[in-house]
Amino acid sequence: MNAMLLLVQKLSCDAEEQIFSEVSLAIEKPEAYFEKFEDRLDERGIDSLIEQLAWISLVDALLDQDLAYEIDWKETGLYICDVVC
Repeated sequence: MNAMLLLVQKLSCDAEEQIFSEVSLAIEKPEAYFEKFEDRLDERGIDSLIEQLAWISLVDALLDQDLAYEIDWKETGLYICDVVC
């Protein structure tokens, strides 16, 4: 199994099926993933296929399931603790 999909299994908790399907699509059919999630990718400034699409798909799927949070590098330690806890 692809290492990225093994990582999905480790990170996805109860949302494995949804996350697995998104990341699999990005790996196996990147054009179809790009078309399906064009709006999401556009918000990231991605307007064409990129080599890191599988990683982006994993991050976005985790974010959608509230299994990850984007934090600006300038955030305070207190804010980060609030998000993590």
